[in-house]
Amino acid sequence: MSASAVIHSPAQRRRCPPLPLSLEPNNSKLQLAQQQQQQHGHHAQQQPRQSMLIEDEVHGVIELPSHIQEIVKHPLFQRLKHVKQLGLIPWAIDKKADHTRYDHCLGAYKSSQDHLRAIERNSHYEPKLPDWCRQAVEIAALLHDIGHGPMSHAWELATHHEFDHEENAMACVDTIFQDALNPELVFLRDDGGGRGVQLIKALILGCSETLPFPMLGHTYIFDIVHNRRCGLDVDKWDYLRRDNNRLQILNSAEMDFDDVFLQARISPDGQRIEYRYADYHRVYRLFEARSLLPIKGYQ
Repeated sequence: MSASAVIHSPAQRRRCPPLPLSLEPNNSKLQLAQQQQQQHGHHAQQQPRQSMLIEDEVHGVIELPSHIQEIVKHPLFQRLKHVKQLGLIPWAIDKKADHTRYDHCLGAYKSSQDHLRAIERNSHYEPKLPDWCRQAVEIAALLHDIGHGPMSHAWELATHHEFDHEENAMACVDTIFQDALNPELVFLRDDGGGRGVQLIKALILGCSETLPFPMLGHTYIFDIVHNRRCGLDVDKWDYLRRDNNRLQILNSAEMDFDDVFLQARISPDGQRIEYRYADYHRVYRLFEARSLLPIKGYQ
């Protein structure tokens, strides 16, 4: 079974106080979430079914709203189910490392939500991030690896780097939005001369200077998906955890860097994300993990 498997499509939920959950030992996080939704079911029987729950081996339950579902169901995204995250490693070194770019992209999407909520909670920054920018960040995280070829980076080596996955991603993003039917995706495509899609593509590339419009105090979002400034981004946050979850090379202490993202804040001028000095050792662990995993697990 894939690490990320579509399990259930619940009705859209109302905001309700938390309900008690069963503590049966065999209940997964997904089953607990389903219990909540079943208890709320009588409130939503007449409403269209819009949400989807996915169980992920790193994040537990990931909820996908309808506009994200449309992207995930697109053939270009479904193709990622057949693109191995670690290229040839499942066949050459460790068959357990057979997770896919599909799994990682969903994980990066969830990580972007967690990171955004954390920095907003920690900084109380004004002005608030507009909804269309928030959606652009989440979609950029979801689609950041959409352009990868077969066997991931191994394909780039095979083509002598004539194939560039980020350049290919730009074409894939255009195709997905050309095919879009969901009103929220259509808005991102058509409003303001397509500024939503322009922002998504710029976030994937990590290049704010490619935008034809100013970010007006929200340039910090370019540190979330592809952080060219210091390399701390949700792409690394997810793939390091996901790769190590399969390879089991580093222990929990060596993987203790979640607070780098969960305790960060927005700078007072809104130009960047700031990280706590108290977490410098966690930053070191993250980059050490990035160095050790290839040495111990990929080679």
